[in-house]
Amino acid sequence: ASFLLNVGSFQKGVYDIELENPDGGKGVLAKAFTVVNAPASLTAILPAFGNDNQILTATIIGTSLSTSSSVALVLGGESIPWTVLSGAGTSLSVQFDLRLRTIGFWDVVVTNPEAAPGTLAGAFEVRNSPPVVSAMSPVNNLGGAAVSATITGTDFDATPTALLRKTGRPDISGTGLVRVSGTALTCSFDTAGAAAGKWDLVVTNPDAQSGTLSRAFRVAGSVAPAASVLTVAGNADGPPAVCWNGTRNEFLVGWVEENSGSYDVWTQRVSSTGTAQGSKALVSSSGSAVLKRDVAVGWDSTNDQYLVAWCEPRSASLAYPHPSSNYTSLLQIFCQRVRGSDLGTLGSTVQVTDHSAFVSWWMDEFNNSRPDVCWDAKGALWQIIWLEEWSTQNVNGLGYDDWDVYQRSLDPSTSALGSVVGVATSGQHEGDPCIVYDAGSQASFSAWNYRSTLTSPIDAVLAGSTVATDTADHQDLRLAADTGSGRLLLTWTRSPASGFKSVEGAVFSVSSPGTRVGSVVTVGSGSEDHFLARPVYNGNTAESMIAWTRRDSLNGLTVRFRRATTGTSSGLVLAGTEQEASSGTTDEAIPVAVFSGQAGESVFFWLKTMTFVNANSYPGSVLPGIYRGKEIWLHRYE
Repeated sequence: ASFLLNVGSFQKGVYDIELENPDGGKGVLAKAFTVVNAPASLTAILPAFGNDNQILTATIIGTSLSTSSSVALVLGGESIPWTVLSGAGTSLSVQFDLRLRTIGFWDVVVTNPEAAPGTLAGAFEVRNSPPVVSAMSPVNNLGGAAVSATITGTDFDATPTALLRKTGRPDISGTGLVRVSGTALTCSFDTAGAAAGKWDLVVTNPDAQSGTLSRAFRVAGSVAPAASVLTVAGNADGPPAVCWNGTRNEFLVGWVEENSGSYDVWTQRVSSTGTAQGSKALVSSSGSAVLKRDVAVGWDSTNDQYLVAWCEPRSASLAYPHPSSNYTSLLQIFCQRVRGSDLGTLGSTVQVTDHSAFVSWWMDEFNNSRPDVCWDAKGALWQIIWLEEWSTQNVNGLGYDDWDVYQRSLDPSTSALGSVVGVATSGQHEGDPCIVYDAGSQASFSAWNYRSTLTSPIDAVLAGSTVATDTADHQDLRLAADTGSGRLLLTWTRSPASGFKSVEGAVFSVSSPGTRVGSVVTVGSGSEDHFLARPVYNGNTAESMIAWTRRDSLNGLTVRFRRATTGTSSGLVLAGTEQEASSGTTDEAIPVAVFSGQAGESVFFWLKTMTFVNANSYPGSVLPGIYRGKEIWLHRYE
């Protein structure tokens, strides 16, 4: 007799065979048939490889799989422990500890209880773990083109290679590499001539497996050569005014254009890479025959608007006799809001220095000039600061010199002016004001210079505290806010009674702006004049850059710059060497420094094709005249 019997649902064990005829007669063959557990049948393991530094979770695919199964990876006499996590029937989830196991192809073995093992030969590979790169020091080449680096991470085999990589540029190979341990390497990189920007660090073990730390190292330097941005009609009376629009990732450039006796204030949108966008826009509303000076611009990040400020003369209407009574017209401060999208004007031009009483006089009875502006994001107001001439030395035979600094707010929603605030109003000379908004402390800070008598040196003042004083004059102050470390960087021109001018700077805490951190540092000096410095803080790189004008013995003008850090306990620390930003000619001067946030670049704008015009200036100014240029240039730096 033959028959077909499905034993899939049977329990394991020994069974009798019973045969029954149709008439009911039976015969039994005792303990004639044995049912055993089915062996596992394996199809695949996923993933099919792991590294020798992992505890790996894998899935085994097949049939007759059970949580009671034993699972192993087997290579020769070596077996890797397992833990069955879940599953049955057609899949099992298991975990293997591959750490420090032999490299190679292992058998996958699954053994059901009291069953023959099921094997998938050579199905799983234990691979040498690739290197993991965690950090690099230093992270930039500010200390010089030759960089001695320490690389840390894990799984560095003897002996790997290291390189710096940037798309589209040749790799920079590490030389003299020493494997200190499996977690540390040392080597050198020569970054001379390398493209500025972020570079990846790649470490490759002898088995060709590699690890990458993206954007690990920054090559500091020029992103692109110096380039012309705008050619103006006639001349631009310097310096240009520039701000960056974070919403549109572009710059606004403002300038006074002087052309055959005509004067107008113009603005132009410029892309983040230095290309003019659209057409230039006229800002000033008075006639072109009216003199204009001292353009300042700022960006309202809340409403995507710009504020353009300048000064121009207005007829004097004198209520009292005073030292300026011989003037028929006096410089006054004006401002105009414009749209960020197309530079269309918003509201009317506002005269900031109006016929308001202050210290027994009217503001508009005196010269008001050199405005500076900043957007107060916390108060949602513009802050405008300027210099006012209450009297000048020896006007009408008077032997004193009273210049003051004032500040006033402007509401962008209504164009309403706030009350006049006397920033520095003693009976002595106070001038050269500048203002900056610090986003970290959500406060604005101002600086100016001061002297007590006609013959005393001019000192530097920050937030009401004298912060730099010696036997020389301290002129043309400018501020930059280091929001990362809560510092203020103040720069100025040091003008001794004889000898060359130099650029100096110092760092102050926003919590105590009158207290200097570290020493006063000479940024630019030598056997020529260094003057008109402009600082900028780059939040992406946590560094500052200071640009200025250098005038050589032949009166050639170039734009120079120096890198620095401001967040250390030592205060202002210079990095690298003095470099030229201008294009190599000797007719370029008066830089403006701006941070381009989206690109993470520090950008300098300046005037080119320079001429110099002798003109009256206020006491304490660096130059007794006006620089004019026919072109506006820029240079971008990482």
